[in-house]
Amino acid sequence: MSKIDILFRCLRQKPDATAFVFGDESLTFGELDSRARRYAGVLEAHGFERGDRIAVFLPTCIDLMVALVGHYYAGVIHVPVNTRYGDVEIAHILSDSGARWVLRPDEGPRAALIESVVEGLPEKSVERTIGVGGPGAEFA
Repeated sequence: MSKIDILFRCLRQKPDATAFVFGDESLTFGELDSRARRYAGVLEAHGFERGDRIAVFLPTCIDLMVALVGHYYAGVIHVPVNTRYGDVEIAHILSDSGARWVLRPDEGPRAALIESVVEGLPEKSVERTIGVGGPGAEFA
């Protein structure tokens, strides 16, 4: 049995068990499942289909786990972008991947970097960036 099989078994069979702890924030398997399904529903409501791509420029955090599981539920391709990359590397990944959206930190210099890179893309392939993790964030 693979680790992903174990994760999805826990989502079904252990909803009250702790799934992840990051700093002082924790998430149960039930909460993870609920948030991931809600996020997948948002993607589907915005016309995402199986095989569409979403770039993710987030540090390791609970929202990253929600995105990973939500992308699985929605059937979209999760395009990881290392948060240590600079503008040239990020622009290459976004252009080459065909990502429609980018999940990014809600605020701060890394959020500004993504916004700047997306604005500078010649083909404007990225439709939207989504702030994650701060007050008023648009994420599930």
